[in-house]
Amino acid sequence: MNLRYLLLITSCLAFGSTAASAKNFYVGLNAGIADQSGSFSIIDSRLNPGVGITGPKDYLFPDDSASTFSLLAGYKLGADMALEVGVANNAEIEGSSRALSATETALEKVESNYLYTAFVGVWPMQHGWTISGRLGFSIWDIDFTQTVTDTAVPTDVLRVERLSDTTTVMFFGVGASYGLTSDIELKISIEQHNVGYEFTNVELDDDVLLTTLGVAYHF
Repeated sequence: MNLRYLLLITSCLAFGSTAASAKNFYVGLNAGIADQSGSFSIIDSRLNPGVGITGPKDYLFPDDSASTFSLLAGYKLGADMALEVGVANNAEIEGSSRALSATETALEKVESNYLYTAFVGVWPMQHGWTISGRLGFSIWDIDFTQTVTDTAVPTDVLRVERLSDTTTVMFFGVGASYGLTSDIELKISIEQHNVGYEFTNVELDDDVLLTTLGVAYHF
């Protein structure tokens, strides 16, 4: 994760703490599943032949589920609204081996992490339950790797291409929580992120549905 994003989180929380009242702050962690499906298309390999990613023109990643883990911090703006920031990492996913030519096979892998800021609407229910909705922006970093091997000898790596990009998208989500005590709550949430990246001559679309369980501590 880019250091400037972590510094941004730290600065925002430090500034907000000067005006904080009792239990306006909360911190937490989430873990769960990132259901991902995506595709990439080659815009024009002639733009930068050195990138080395070649046909076919379009390729679909299979639907895949990867683990996800996040740390978060928030500040209550009122009884029904909070501002939240967090950082998360998704486990690596990979496509299926595919033929580039009669002699070459390619395998693509994608690893992503993101920083987010969101407004969270909170609606208390009965018996300690609360439902919530969130809308915000997430800044995604992606590492894309293509490994090309010899069709006849799969262990013979011919070349490895690595590309990276950062992009910002809007996301939304819904959730529910249950207060164990006045300080601790258990959380479940679902979020949808539609992420698009553009490398030198490659476009990558990645639809990510996050389903997580977590815990938060209010202070």
